Amino acid sequence: MKTTLSLAGLLSLIFSGSLFAQQSFERKNVFLSAGPVFFGQTLDLTLTGEYGISSKIGVGLRVTGGHLISRSGYSGIHTAAFANYYGLTSAQFDPYVGLAVGKTTYVREVQGSDNYAGFRVSLQAGVRYWVTRRLGVYAHGLVGLRRDVLPVAEAGLTMNLAH
Repeated sequence: MKTTLSLAGLLSLIFSGSLFAQQSFERKNVFLSAGPVFFGQTLDLTLTGEYGISSKIGVGLRVTGGHLISRSGYSGIHTAAFANYYGLTSAQFDPYVGLAVGKTTYVREVQGSDNYAGFRVSLQAGVRYWVTRRLGVYAHGLVGLRRDVLPVAEAGLTMNLAH
């Protein structure tokens, strides 16, 4: 019974409002995120870092690659700089919309190397859900502003380093 009470106490502490900031996205906060990315016929890994330059705007860098699964025979890397707007944040939710600008490079992995490098501008939207004030999960999507850029969906873990 003592173990049950201790576990219940720990869970209530983890999920109580007292562990959360008044607003999760704040100026000068640093966020790191990582997760799988579904990009056309490939499954890659993305790493993202973001910094709050104001209480509503974050800027950051994203690197996507890793080539976990590819049915197309291509592997690639995508790097992007982005800016996000956080209009409706709360203690546990950080929804955002933004713009990303980056470069994508693909290399065909079979004989007859076929390379591609292109500039990419995308609209993005997503949400972070904070399980605690430092650790959360996120879902994110990108839609390219050119027809030849495939939509991207990703989800993963995120961490707030400023708290």
